[in-house]
Amino acid sequence: MPISHQTTLTVVTARRLTAKSLYKLIFLSGLIPGAFFFFILGISAANGAETLRLNDAYVTGPSALLLSAILFIPFLAAASALLWLLAAPGLFFWSLFRSIQLVFKE
Repeated sequence: MPISHQTTLTVVTARRLTAKSLYKLIFLSGLIPGAFFFFILGISAANGAETLRLNDAYVTGPSALLLSAILFIPFLAAASALLWLLAAPGLFFWSLFRSIQLVFKE
């Protein structure tokens, strides 16, 4: 006999999203994949691969792992800003005609 799990869905309807809210959504959605990517870069550079470069010199060894963690936050902020620039106009024009619905699962 299968066990059924009841899932509660909460729907939030917004006429318009603020620029700050949209940036936060994009930034937070890139945290896990970005951290994984930079962790892999740091591990491979710590093992001798030339994947991280600072001031025209490759960084290897244990300092590469620290450098990958330091480079992660500015890269994520810049990538989020670029994605925000691409997504904001589309969401703005969409909100002129229809409301935006966000569905949350509890």
